[in-house]
Amino acid sequence: MPKAIIAFVLSMALIFPGFQEPSGAYAAGCSVAGGQSGRLKHSGQVTHLQAKVCGKEIWRLIGKPKKPAKPIVKSKPQKPIRWKNEFSVIPDRPKIGSSKTENITPNEEINLTALAVRHVRNRMLLWYPAQVSFRPVKSRWTFSDGEDAEGDSISRSWSATGSYQAQLAVDYSVRYRILGRTGWILLPGNVTSRSAPMNLVVSKSSTQTGGKVVLVHWNCFQKPDSPSC
Repeated sequence: MPKAIIAFVLSMALIFPGFQEPSGAYAAGCSVAGGQSGRLKHSGQVTHLQAKVCGKEIWRLIGKPKKPAKPIVKSKPQKPIRWKNEFSVIPDRPKIGSSKTENITPNEEINLTALAVRHVRNRMLLWYPAQVSFRPVKSRWTFSDGEDAEGDSISRSWSATGSYQAQLAVDYSVRYRILGRTGWILLPGNVTSRSAPMNLVVSKSSTQTGGKVVLVHWNCFQKPDSPSC
């Protein structure tokens, strides 16, 4: 009798392999940074220019639920909803703040500021609302004359006249969460976004003649002895 029970258990394990606990703790397609919340497995990955979030639902013993019904619209048909198990997002492009861009005299210092703030992207992972947060952590500057610098705010000057370009690169740290299911999960690595180049013109100051300007009430025909007449 015990042998028959053992044989029956082994046969059921072969017929229903889905009863076994799935291997791996994270969703396929992304890195190992993530976790599992209920039946939802999720993970994320950071590349040089974007962040990617993946998800997969694990169903055992019971069937997978039906997708939410599409809304009924009588006026015009809508496109079918396509539930995606992954998405990729990029951060906002940073901007440059400058105290001056034209009529910069040689050796005159100007202030350049990195305009980048923390922001969030909202997306859907399968039928779960998700968020990806980008936080600026480092600002790097490059200039057309070959110079570079680091910092959120820098000062720069040029000794020679001419037209120059400045460009800003900001590194963002990345976190994601599944609303109502997970807290914020920090992903390893940073995403980089570059600003549009800014043109800066260095020119010599105009030569001013001596003397002073005097405003008078009368013109020279009415009062010849007025100043400057």
